[in-house]
Amino acid sequence: MIAGHLNAPYGRVLSTADLALALHSGSLGSIASDLSRALLMSLFVECPPQSILLAALQVGGTWFTVRSLYQETVANGMHRVKAWESAA
Repeated sequence: MIAGHLNAPYGRVLSTADLALALHSGSLGSIASDLSRALLMSLFVECPPQSILLAALQVGGTWFTVRSLYQETVANGMHRVKAWESAA
């Protein structure tokens, strides 16, 4: 569902496997495609925290891996998201 939402304006760019890898690992480092990394950078702006956390749990991620991924996106220039800032 998340991959479909992020892909909506662009067609199939981000795979569910890449989304799962990022949520499980807490990093964009293993994502080969620049376009997929760019879409994942918008994850926290585009999707509610509950949906992201549920997806992470389904692929073996944790709150900590999701938080790490969020911090990486902010460090790379994405906007801070109040819901994630207050969850720290």
